[in-house]
Amino acid sequence: MNAVARSGTVRELHELDLLAVAADAPRVWWLRPDDAAIVLGSRQRDDLVDLDECDRLGLRVVRRRSGGGGHSQRTGSFTTDTRGDGVNGS
Repeated sequence: MNAVARSGTVRELHELDLLAVAADAPRVWWLRPDDAAIVLGSRQRDDLVDLDECDRLGLRVVRRRSGGGGHSQRTGSFTTDTRGDGVNGS
């Protein structure tokens, strides 16, 4: 299996368009955030989070390309993506 690991801010990792890469690109991506953020789905409303409290805590609010529910990401966590099968966080 072809796999690759990549680190970056939560925003940078969620801005990656893993489906737009060449057919011979890695099939599994291990994405390691080096900061913390609250991640909202593409269609979730901003008022679901307390933006002032996030700012006070130093948490960025990031929107991902796809839908789905909100979740948090932090340094030391990881996200895997098997290209085309969605994103699974841990």
